Amino acid sequence: MARLFTNKERRTFQNLCHLTERGVISMMTDFLRSKYQSVISTPRYIIALGDIPVALVAHADTVFKAPPKLENFFYDKEKNVLWNPDGMGADDRAGVFAIMTILRTTNLRPHVIISTGEECGCIGSGKIIAQYRMFPGELNFMIQLDRRNTMDSVYYECDNPDFEDYINAFGFKTDWGSFTDISVLAPVWRVAAVNLSIGYMHEHQEIEHLYVDAMFNTIDKTIKILEDQIVNPQYFRYIEAAYSSWYGCGYGVTEDYGSHCRKAYATAWDEDDWDLPTGYGRCTFCQTVDQEVNMIPIHFKYGKTPYYTCLDCFGKHSDHILFCQKCGKGYYLGITDLAKEDPYNFICEDCKNGIYSEGETPTSTEGGTSTQMESAVPVPAQQPGIVIDLAKAESVFHKEDGRSVHVGIPNTSNSRTGRGKQKGQGRRVH
Repeated sequence: MARLFTNKERRTFQNLCHLTERGVISMMTDFLRSKYQSVISTPRYIIALGDIPVALVAHADTVFKAPPKLENFFYDKEKNVLWNPDGMGADDRAGVFAIMTILRTTNLRPHVIISTGEECGCIGSGKIIAQYRMFPGELNFMIQLDRRNTMDSVYYECDNPDFEDYINAFGFKTDWGSFTDISVLAPVWRVAAVNLSIGYMHEHQEIEHLYVDAMFNTIDKTIKILEDQIVNPQYFRYIEAAYSSWYGCGYGVTEDYGSHCRKAYATAWDEDDWDLPTGYGRCTFCQTVDQEVNMIPIHFKYGKTPYYTCLDCFGKHSDHILFCQKCGKGYYLGITDLAKEDPYNFICEDCKNGIYSEGETPTSTEGGTSTQMESAVPVPAQQPGIVIDLAKAESVFHKEDGRSVHVGIPNTSNSRTGRGKQKGQGRRVH
């Protein structure tokens, strides 16, 4: 029988969606302190240390500018679906709700990690690993509750077949994904990690909706995993996949902007650079590392900070990238926003709102200093086509008659930084 929302659960979920990111951090800090003795809370993340060596992970932010209005929620009990035309933000308020439900309805106390800025570069996770190069407690593996659909298990670049078999035995099926908090945390802490479906669909769009029964199914399966870890604790180590971010290319190209809202590490984490040399960036689509001069800065609808794309991925995603006819900045648009724009007369929101006067180069004040951000591409305002000239990369892109053509694109390196392996101590190791 399908598991429906009770009236109290529905109100709780809707109120959770109505909170801002900061509001979620404040509320979850109070909630976790009522359940745990040790809670680390900062504006960027929360870590609650429990007695089960498994961490549940969710993020507090969404891609939407404003929270949905409470009066606009609609719950179809017959189909067991919840949605809101304002954009619900179930990615990832469903994950936060799932963690709250587990802690409210059981005595299980896994570790809990609530991050911020996942949709714009996993900023909170970057701050966590800058502070904690090792997890501040015993940790066997991590479960992120932040995946679309109903039965997916996504392992990203963690290629531990024993861990995959273990998780999938609880009723999940391996699928591919692009990037999320555990993609940042797992390689540093050397533990395996998985992202599980939590029931939402069409994330990052106003039509996003939540399959309530699927969410509760994942909650029940997660409880079973935690209970199993009490009886049979197993440490699963992080094993980096032999391939290099193959799945990052093309994932979510038909979804909206938030899927790819990932800033190159070297600039997303400010002074907390992880493993990139100065002057290098990471492609926001495929995660390839290259010199910044060989990459193209683009923006996303809900962010003013530029992200990088390598030349190969620019060619693949160029149909989704429009350049402002006033300031010249490139913007990645999802299919919903793309259908509303004239590609030959596109004006970005900043220029529409008069934030930047015509011809002015935007500046970034990130990190307390003002730095000039060059226009992504100089685009003549009156020309019908868009010509992108990157001399240093020896490449030219043209957008003509709604089609994209690229000429002379060099192959970019997909090499990755090697990392050592860590063995578990006093635990069963896989």
